[in-house]
Amino acid sequence: MYRASDDSKTPIYTASCQWSGSFTISNPRDDSDTMTCGPDEPPTLQAPLQAAPLADQDPWETRNAWKEVLAALGKGDTHTTIKEKSKLEEAQRAMRKREAAEGTKWEPKFFSSAEDDALFHELAITPGWELQAERTKGVWRFDQEKARKVTKPYHGTLNPFGETVDDERSS
Repeated sequence: MYRASDDSKTPIYTASCQWSGSFTISNPRDDSDTMTCGPDEPPTLQAPLQAAPLADQDPWETRNAWKEVLAALGKGDTHTTIKEKSKLEEAQRAMRKREAAEGTKWEPKFFSSAEDDALFHELAITPGWELQAERTKGVWRFDQEKARKVTKPYHGTLNPFGETVDDERSS
């Protein structure tokens, strides 16, 4: 792999592999192995995942909202995975319909969108991507200012299933 702007094609990373085995991505500058992946082994992570325990997460935080889907995936239970994913998606669709009927609009708590974004265009040049703002409502970015102002529970007693609950930690 090399930078598209590098006419000399100096490698940033190299990959070596066997058709029937694992492959290794290396840093050619110091010849260190960055990652090894194989058919029977997950890729190694460079940094440990840092997430609050589920009991401390808001019902809207991804790992909490999708916990039943994640549990079913972990068990390899495709039927339950599809069922739980559908429950959550259908609840979100129903909430959007209710909001439309009430004339209210869902406001993201941590992200803001922009109709145009210079960084997106810079990164999109090489793969040839185009911004489709009408489909994505612009480019979404984490908004530090919004994040400083938000407090738990993020949506009061409303959970991701469109239910009002007494305890904001239950779903």
